[in-house]
Amino acid sequence: MKLRFPETLVLTVALVVLAQLATYVLPAGEFERVVVEGRARAVPGTFHAVEVAALPWHAALTRIPKGLEKAAEVIFFVLLCGGVIGVLRASGAVDALLARDPLVGFGGVRAHELFRVRVPPQRLLQAHGDHAQVRHGDGA
Repeated sequence: MKLRFPETLVLTVALVVLAQLATYVLPAGEFERVVVEGRARAVPGTFHAVEVAALPWHAALTRIPKGLEKAAEVIFFVLLCGGVIGVLRASGAVDALLARDPLVGFGGVRAHELFRVRVPPQRLLQAHGDHAQVRHGDGA
């Protein structure tokens, strides 16, 4: 019998249950904090246990929807971006762009020549001279 990797949902639920069980075994605690450059930072070696109420057995079931609600904007943005990428991939536009040889070019012009700017050195010196005159008040 060949072992298969578990489904994503099974892994997620297992991690949630493991985290819930860890709250009963591991002590709750906190570090002292100092504000450095506007950010609160933990001070090493200052961990101490604090007394907190134990989580009820159903906390994992109720906290996930609350977390999803708080992160709704980020989740919506990620799903929207994924949808856009899916539509672009389904249209074949991304694959066509990636498959295109950059040296073949776009409309007879090689891709590396699209961004090449040819300015004679004399024009660069002239432009610098114009700028210097205007800056020092010598120009019109």
